[in-house]
Amino acid sequence: MALSQKGNFSYLRDDVNFVVIDGSLTARIERIHDDVARLFIIGTNNVQVPVPPHIQLVDETGAQIAPFMDNFLITWIGSYALTVNGQIFLKLGNQRQQLLSAPDHAPSGTV
Repeated sequence: MALSQKGNFSYLRDDVNFVVIDGSLTARIERIHDDVARLFIIGTNNVQVPVPPHIQLVDETGAQIAPFMDNFLITWIGSYALTVNGQIFLKLGNQRQQLLSAPDHAPSGTV
């Protein structure tokens, strides 16, 4: 699946970025503090849901990141890929902000 740039996530701003995964799930990325953010999943009722088993987060070495209390904790130091059914859906590239790339058809923005 080809990915295109969907914006930038900054660890220095309080914007919450999102990328729609499908008709019922949206990934959101929210700053916790200057070095850590959380990536979490929102359901159709705009409420956080447990991470579905078909969605995983891996780091640049391919190591799977386990969710903590239904959040993937990420730092500006690493780069990550969110996979859906084993296919890369969202890439987060290290820049002290994260570059969001997702399919052209996936709505995205900030909340």
